[in-house]
Amino acid sequence: MSLSGLDHSLRLNGITGNVLNFNFLCRFNAIVSICIETRALGFPYWLREVEGIIFRSDNAPFKMHVVAVSHENIFEDDSEDDEEGESICVSRRTHSSSAGFYLIENEYDNVKLAYRQSGIDYVQWAGKMAVSLGTGVPWIMCKEKDAPDPVINTCNGRNCGDTFSGPNTPNKPALWTENWTAQYRVFGDPPSQRSAEDLAFSVARFFSKNGTHINYYMYHGGTNFGRTASSFVTTCYYDEAPLDEYGLVKGPKWGHLRDLHSALRLCRKALLWGSPSVISLGDELETNLQRWMQDYSLNYDSFDVGYNDLPTRSDIRPVLQVASLGHALHAFINDRYIGTGHGTNVDKTFSFAKPAPLQRGRNKISILGMTVGLPDNGAYLEHRVAGLNLVTIQGLNSGAQYLTQSRWGYQVGLNGEKLKIYDPKKTDSVHWSDAGNHINQPVTWYKKYFDAPSGRDPVALNLTCMGKGQAWINGENIGRYWASYLSPLGKPTQSLYHIPRSFLKPTGNLLVIFEETGGDPYKITVETVAREIICSFVSEGHPPHVRSWERKEAQIRAIATEDLKPMVNLKCDNHKIIQSIDFVSFGNPLGICGNFTLGDCDAPSARSVVEKVKH
Repeated sequence: MSLSGLDHSLRLNGITGNVLNFNFLCRFNAIVSICIETRALGFPYWLREVEGIIFRSDNAPFKMHVVAVSHENIFEDDSEDDEEGESICVSRRTHSSSAGFYLIENEYDNVKLAYRQSGIDYVQWAGKMAVSLGTGVPWIMCKEKDAPDPVINTCNGRNCGDTFSGPNTPNKPALWTENWTAQYRVFGDPPSQRSAEDLAFSVARFFSKNGTHINYYMYHGGTNFGRTASSFVTTCYYDEAPLDEYGLVKGPKWGHLRDLHSALRLCRKALLWGSPSVISLGDELETNLQRWMQDYSLNYDSFDVGYNDLPTRSDIRPVLQVASLGHALHAFINDRYIGTGHGTNVDKTFSFAKPAPLQRGRNKISILGMTVGLPDNGAYLEHRVAGLNLVTIQGLNSGAQYLTQSRWGYQVGLNGEKLKIYDPKKTDSVHWSDAGNHINQPVTWYKKYFDAPSGRDPVALNLTCMGKGQAWINGENIGRYWASYLSPLGKPTQSLYHIPRSFLKPTGNLLVIFEETGGDPYKITVETVAREIICSFVSEGHPPHVRSWERKEAQIRAIATEDLKPMVNLKCDNHKIIQSIDFVSFGNPLGICGNFTLGDCDAPSARSVVEKVKH
């Protein structure tokens, strides 16, 4: 479904203090980032302004607010939550009376050494404070080996059956609170994978080593709508989970885990009852008998260029140089866009240098700074900053002009957001001009109406043709996009952006795009998503399917007495049928599901055998 025939665009020319672009609020300074992944679970912005506060440490102001917010989160009704979010390192109270655990702190082992003795003392205090609340529910600390009794230390990671040293006292169960099914995505990263076999083996191994609980992270991929993503994290949070962000089954991981869970239930007596014993088989062998801020801020200044300051040689041009603490910026000279720079998830800081089209007399410089989410981990979060650090004009006859200490103006946010021009009720509060051939324009708003695709399949917006920005559907922010930031493989980290069906009407849906760097909105498409490829792999060495067995009278027995052989059973979801066979091999195929190739041994007749039984 193409969105050709774009209705309107709003070109925000003139990056100055009195035009439509931005909502100007504050003074020039760095943008302060705090620990937040979603607004309900991060530190509220005002907390860093408390005098003398040091987050996540044995610090009196911080501990005072932790105690206050802990009582509020656990004992007060959720409907009273502050709009800005006030949960501080403490789990939210669940709506279910059968909730198993409360969480106090998360992966503190990763940062504890940075705080030295204050970190050690803080862990002890946090655990005792949590227990003193008297919730009647066990408390856990993920990835914190020194959790004080009775708080349970738990494991996060890929292979806790091998890496977890176990509970720190004998009276605690072995819990695996995050089994990473792959890895969350960040802009600029290539895809991440974890095989179904490796994931399933890690689960079985953990239970074989006295494990009692596993939680998958993530089991459902999820979508970071609006600005809920942390720094540089993609809108599509986790694309290799057993259920993807659309809720569709991701094979073979989902089916493999389903069968593993069935096998674990059958073997629960051997795995979970009694005391385990281990017999050594030699070296390395054994067997088992976590302030809601704007993304944008504008820094602007003006300066004079004398009659003789500009270079007279054609091979010399003035250059704007900026050192930034992150995360990204767009630069303008005299309202003319000159370029973009950005950091990475690993190193948010970066340098920017582009030729500056200066003129004699007064010149305006405008730098639109951006954050791409707020950090969600690490030490001393209250001291983290982002934004401009140094600004210099090089190449003038009079020498370098250092602008860092100039009297910069500083304004926060887009005026379009303040006016909510993405809201169907307010979009006509500004004048829109016909988009025409206004493509590849930076700092531009676009809008378009479209009808929802028919059917029930999940819906996504394909933004491969755009640069960087945000998108709204009927007033709902579906997240940040950054298609122009390519991974080392030369492709965007994310191209499709989830539109929940609940956001859509049958007809007349309003799409509003704020494009920062330039793109071609005419090539945006609305697409439906389906998992229409199913596959599997089986060999003579595989055991019979787990469904061939049952547990009866405390014994595991075969359901059928004959033909206990390994087999593959492929079935389409939602009453669909198999239309074609793309790959069949009886031999030694290479690759994984969805990307198989023939090995050096193959039986050509295998395809005809499968074709006969495909229906």
